[in-house]
Amino acid sequence: MHGPRQLKVVDIKARQVTLRWEPFGYNVTRCHNYSLTVQYRARGGGKEESREVASYDSRSSAPQHTIHNLTPFTNLSVRMVLRNREGVKESPEIHVQTDED
Repeated sequence: MHGPRQLKVVDIKARQVTLRWEPFGYNVTRCHNYSLTVQYRARGGGKEESREVASYDSRSSAPQHTIHNLTPFTNLSVRMVLRNREGVKESPEIHVQTDED
């Protein structure tokens, strides 16, 4: 088992960011039921906020997620976390900045 691979930003707007990653096969997750969450920290305007959101339905064919309700011109640190009965694996953290409004 390994964490999400090839995590990349595919769309950046002022109030949302869309992420995409390499799809998982059974050989990666070693089970049919797993959870995938997005953890991110937003820093901008003098404040910092951390969130974790459930992001992906394993039955869906599109390995992507859009983070909504962001503030414009904010720095984000994002990572994906894969959890199943064998344990927890994280992707490398990526950094991105939302556009100006």
